[in-house]
Amino acid sequence: MRLDYAFCTMKRYWRPLTRREWQFAAGMAILIWCACSPARPTPLNFNGDWSGTTSQGRPIRFSVQDVRVIAVTVEYAFGGCAGSLTIPADAILQNTSGTADAVVTYTPNGPAGARTTVNFLFTSPTSAHGTAQFTNYPTCGDSNVTWTANKP
Repeated sequence: MRLDYAFCTMKRYWRPLTRREWQFAAGMAILIWCACSPARPTPLNFNGDWSGTTSQGRPIRFSVQDVRVIAVTVEYAFGGCAGSLTIPADAILQNTSGTADAVVTYTPNGPAGARTTVNFLFTSPTSAHGTAQFTNYPTCGDSNVTWTANKP
């Protein structure tokens, strides 16, 4: 059966649809689609100041604002080196199915220098965990740590 023809019961034959009939049919199809489509979940709010601890027992702090990870500070101790690193982050949160994730990479001296990569996984609006990789730190080498953080 062709969709661009209507059956005329008075004369018992098929005739082309008029413009108004097409508009009505399209409008009904859109209404049915809207009524039957699943509701979109409300995005979770991860905004705020977060703090936690790395697997080295060192603090990690960061902020989330407008669905972006900003101002990451992580302390480290490995290979005879210790310190605190503040990363000027601006990483968008990928929010999917009730969780969100982001990756922040910091290379202050270019590609050949020291690199820090922090991975974030937000499992709820108040709980997050992830990893921090310290790579090519002069005289210190490399280190990987895990971390957990909460938002009050």
